[in-house]
Amino acid sequence: LCLAAAFATGTTVIRGAGELRHKESDRIAGIAAGLRALGARIETDGDDLRIEGGHVLDGAETDSIDDHRLDLLMAGAFGRAAVLTMLPRLMAGRHLGDTRVLTRPYTAASISSRDALPLAADGEYLGDARAIALRVLPAALTVIGA
Repeated sequence: LCLAAAFATGTTVIRGAGELRHKESDRIAGIAAGLRALGARIETDGDDLRIEGGHVLDGAETDSIDDHRLDLLMAGAFGRAAVLTMLPRLMAGRHLGDTRVLTRPYTAASISSRDALPLAADGEYLGDARAIALRVLPAALTVIGA
């Protein structure tokens, strides 16, 4: 919806989208940062988004915060035809080989904030924190499949 609003004529206001802050990532912040990097005019105010449409979006390096929904959003800036051809790969998680999709592997990250922010893991709310340090543990996840 936010990407469509960036292409639309006029201003779109989305109110009360606070649940998006507690998904795989803070999607409100991720959407705003990603679309701004692409040239969209978007403002956030608490749980509300205000998107001024009708501006050309350019390619840019963005961070989807390892959230597949934000991957889809940022890929939308490729243009309508490219999105339609890439959408099946995005939904299946096979988009990483595309030269237009830039990913960077990290083994550690630190995040800090002046204010306590909600912390979630795998979509589950864990509490609030002012700082968090993350480290990737290779082979720490066992996948069992048929």
